[in-house]
Amino acid sequence: MGVVDAVIDTCRYFLGIGESGTIYLVMDWLASFGSGITGLEGVVLGVMPKDVA
Repeated sequence: MGVVDAVIDTCRYFLGIGESGTIYLVMDWLASFGSGITGLEGVVLGVMPKDVA
């Protein structure tokens, strides 16, 4: 999984990309923006990611 490190306020979060191209938000919880172009659009447009159970 590739990882990009960033800071929101005082919290740390990571964006990861899975083998299938799904883009994940990793904080205290795990969420998905979707895969491929759809996932990238979600990140850029600020769409709320869906929780991964």
